[in-house]
Amino acid sequence: MIGYLWYFIRDRNIGVNIIELKYFIYKAHLPAPIKTSKLLITDKSGIIVRLKNNEGRYGYGEASPLPNFSRENIKEIIEIVQRIEARLKFDEYIDDTNLLRFTNNYASLNFGFEQAIYSLNTPAEYNSILLNYIPLNFLIGLRSDNEVLASVENAVENGYKTIKLKIGERSFTEDLSLIKKIRGKFKDILLRVDVNGAWNIKTAINNIRMLNPLEIQYIEQPVNGLNELLSVAEKVETPLAPDESISSLSDAEFAINSGLIDYIVIKPMNIGFNDSLKIIELANKNGKSVIVSSMFESPIGKNALFYLAAKTKHNYAHGLSINVKMEQNLLEQEAIISEGTIAYNGKLYPYPHSIDQLFE
Repeated sequence: MIGYLWYFIRDRNIGVNIIELKYFIYKAHLPAPIKTSKLLITDKSGIIVRLKNNEGRYGYGEASPLPNFSRENIKEIIEIVQRIEARLKFDEYIDDTNLLRFTNNYASLNFGFEQAIYSLNTPAEYNSILLNYIPLNFLIGLRSDNEVLASVENAVENGYKTIKLKIGERSFTEDLSLIKKIRGKFKDILLRVDVNGAWNIKTAINNIRMLNPLEIQYIEQPVNGLNELLSVAEKVETPLAPDESISSLSDAEFAINSGLIDYIVIKPMNIGFNDSLKIIELANKNGKSVIVSSMFESPIGKNALFYLAAKTKHNYAHGLSINVKMEQNLLEQEAIISEGTIAYNGKLYPYPHSIDQLFE
């Protein structure tokens, strides 16, 4: 499905002059289902937008909410684009600031338009990061012990040094036993566990204290809510990392200013591109580590996530290792994972011209 949205933006001292916007809807499948304590993820849909400025340059963005996770869904963001289209039938133009007012309450749509606008406003900034090797964690969903151990072994053989393990659906006794097996066999890896908010405060404190001897790098979202997570962090030694509870810049500011958090996991598609940049800048300034995590975006969205990850000032792994299987071929050259890292080349972004035929 191809959509067309044409508009003009007046000249401004700050901003970008857009003369055209087009979009299309994509569908993708995960290479294998990802099961967490709260949902099962098998496929994904999203929108790719292309902005064209008056100099003939293109900026690309992606809006792809995750079903049963994002506050909005794909149907809603399509409707918002259609509302903008209807508005433009009566208005001579709409500038980029007013365009983003339409998307403010829809984080994934905000991300897509901000990504495209940012790439047009600051092409030199994108290209200034020419090559950056970004370490990645290997994500393992809820599986049997034997399957998990085999996956960890395969990941280590392929050069991954950080493993992220989903837990929280079965009994903690079973989860603890599995983590002990992993740590016993793979002593040198960095190990993260993600609970997806499955525990209450009392349970989290007890469980985390039992995990402490196993040298977990951090425990991701052990409880629901940021206040609850900070309450737990005051009472345990193992580092905690908020994820789902960071949905805005103000959430991140609150977590950083608490002094209780050293790691913050952000999903930019659930926050917005501009605020994700601000969170990274704030964390860098305060000596905190932002871990950029995907919501299983297409290569267009992933390119923006690689850019954001390259802006962090640490060498910890990011959650960007899963490449979805696209029904459409979006890029002739995608980032290649080798030895658990991505070689991010700023010269290849944000101009993936091979997808232009999909807008025609």
